Amino acid sequence: NVKSILALLELMMHNNPDTAYIMISAITDADIADECLKKGAAIVLTAPHTRDKLICAISDVAQTSAKKKNFIRIMILEDDQLSAKLLMTYLEPYGPCDHVTDGRRAVELFREAIGTDDRYRLIFVDIMVPEIQGHDVLRLIRETEQKEGIPIEQKAKIIMTTSLSDAENIIEAFKATCDSYLVKPIRKAKLINEIESLGLFRNLNKNQIR
Repeated sequence: NVKSILALLELMMHNNPDTAYIMISAITDADIADECLKKGAAIVLTAPHTRDKLICAISDVAQTSAKKKNFIRIMILEDDQLSAKLLMTYLEPYGPCDHVTDGRRAVELFREAIGTDDRYRLIFVDIMVPEIQGHDVLRLIRETEQKEGIPIEQKAKIIMTTSLSDAENIIEAFKATCDSYLVKPIRKAKLINEIESLGLFRNLNKNQIR
């Protein structure tokens, strides 16, 4: 079991997100099983090793992997706690959400994640936020993507959210290449229609998000 854990660690160093690891142990040891899971194993199978047990484990891993492929990382820049909570509730079926309350932190998180396999694919930006306002956050994100050579089809989808509905703010947002603009209060049906139109969630089960 110690050698198996070392082998798992060696394999995990390659950091292939499409690979799932099933550990098979001849003994029932909760500590070893827990250690394997902490190191990145998807499932730990203990004796007796039956055909049905193995098939169930593979099926579980495959289903979990399929769900993860549909999930994307989302950032919500919103300094109003109620608005942020509503957005996070609506967006939970789409993937993990990171909530930040000021523009400077939003830009920092985006830059930290852009070079990884878990970069932000969908970002909600409120215009009136502390530190760096939303229009400048949008501009800095697009500049970072340009600098990193991110292809246009892989750039983050950015939706501006604000209580401001005047033409000047809308025009400025689209000039800075936002993908959409939603005026508060944001209704769930409108939000879902808007993000589905961006083409990120075509594979999600509709019952999962309604």
